[in-house]
Amino acid sequence: MAAGDRFFNLGGHSLLATQLITRIRDKFKVEFPLGKIFEFPTLSELANYLDTWIWVNSTDERMQPLNSDEEEIEL
Repeated sequence: MAAGDRFFNLGGHSLLATQLITRIRDKFKVEFPLGKIFEFPTLSELANYLDTWIWVNSTDERMQPLNSDEEEIEL
């Protein structure tokens, strides 16, 4: 299995898609839409989307992008 493999080409089907989304929701404690498997059909696309989605929707302030009105401080 490679990152560029498509979920459905690997034998994935609607029941497995539902199970995968359930595991993603449980593991990362997020509400993740089932339709994303169809929108991002390769494993790498889905992983990249999930990584970005979690980062953007994180409640951890350290993971949030800077607001335009915040000043960036160089360390």
